[in-house]
Amino acid sequence: MRGWLIRCTLADGHTVIGRVRRDLALYTLPRAPRRRRPGRPRQYGARLTPARVAALPVHRSTRILYGQLEVVRWRSCRVAARFLHGRVVRAVWVELEHPDRRDKPPEQRLLLCTDPDLPAPEVITAYAKRWAVEPLFKDIKHGWGLKDAWQRSRQGLMRWVTLLGVGYALTQMLAYTDPARLDGLAEPAPWRPPGTQTAGVIQAGIARILRGVGLPAFLAAMSAKLRADARHAGGSSSPIPTQAASTAETEAAAPST
Repeated sequence: MRGWLIRCTLADGHTVIGRVRRDLALYTLPRAPRRRRPGRPRQYGARLTPARVAALPVHRSTRILYGQLEVVRWRSCRVAARFLHGRVVRAVWVELEHPDRRDKPPEQRLLLCTDPDLPAPEVITAYAKRWAVEPLFKDIKHGWGLKDAWQRSRQGLMRWVTLLGVGYALTQMLAYTDPARLDGLAEPAPWRPPGTQTAGVIQAGIARILRGVGLPAFLAAMSAKLRADARHAGGSSSPIPTQAASTAETEAAAPST
């Protein structure tokens, strides 16, 4: 976590929750003096050493984290962060208990929240939600090839991302298409030698696949995704996408006048 980035985010009215190094310079809040003294008031108290952190009260609870039930052990207090110029934040030292991994000691993580009034359990739960974007980053970097992208302009990079997005969407749509309709869709120019790739051939192939797949397969794919998300959330799936897909299939099958 970069201090300048956090300060810019706070200036826009957001709350920042993130993981920081365990040896980060954190200090207790200074005690208010009994009587006013000359000079500036103290901004920092005593530095939080591992011994002081270990002396904090330990709490233990169970929460749904990373899509499963986890046993969490945590300590928390309000601290002054030096890299934020003394701003008061909420610090949470958290460990996940894994009874099936007794050979490995639990890893302690230090989380910071710029809202010192936010309870520690909510900080832990909010931080765990970040895991939902990690598979996307992995797919973009390693699956879509952006890790090795050498485009030198923003326009070239955006074009590459757009082409990758179209390709990914086509594979999802083709997965819900009748296999009998897929023969020859990817061969828009059978008279050319095998393996020939030109801009015109690629454009014709994409157009041919889109005409062959059409809106029904796209709605069916979206409907299946919504049903899977609803089952994962424990709710019922919405019938609207399925109804739209069946309507689109009926319209596609009806002869045009």
